[in-house]
Amino acid sequence: MQKSLKNKKTPVETAKALVGLMTIVSAADGNIDDSEVDLITEAAMQIDEIKHLDSSEIVSAFKQTVDLINQQGFEKAVYETAKKISGEYKKLGFFLAIQAMLADGEIEDDEMIAVDLIKNSLGVSDSEAEEIIRIISNS
Repeated sequence: MQKSLKNKKTPVETAKALVGLMTIVSAADGNIDDSEVDLITEAAMQIDEIKHLDSSEIVSAFKQTVDLINQQGFEKAVYETAKKISGEYKKLGFFLAIQAMLADGEIEDDEMIAVDLIKNSLGVSDSEAEEIIRIISNS
C-alpha cells in the first residue's frame, strides 16, 4: 500500500486530510474512543505519508475535521476532506478509513456508511476496495 509513495514527501494538506479521514470514521458513531485516538496517533507516527506532520498539525487536522463535521454535517465533511487528497493517495485514504473503522474492534453501521462515502468520494473502485480489504484481512 505504501511502497509506491515512500520516497515522496506528502504535501501537508494531503497528510492532514488523511488524518481527517481517520477522524471522520472514528466520529461516525458519535463517539471517538481511546483506541481510535491511539490509531490516529500511531498512524501519524508510523505511516510515511503522515509522519512528517508535527503534533500541532495532527491536533489541528483532528480538530478541523471535527469542527467541519459539526458545522457542515457528516456528508459534506467527507466530501471536503476527500477532495484534498490527490489520485496517488486515494487508496491510502481508503486503507486508513478501514483501519479507523476496525480500531475499536466493533464495526458500527455509521462507520460502514462513512467508509462507503469515503470510498465513493475518493473514487476508489469496488475492485480496489476489495483488494485493500483483502490486504487488511491478511495482515
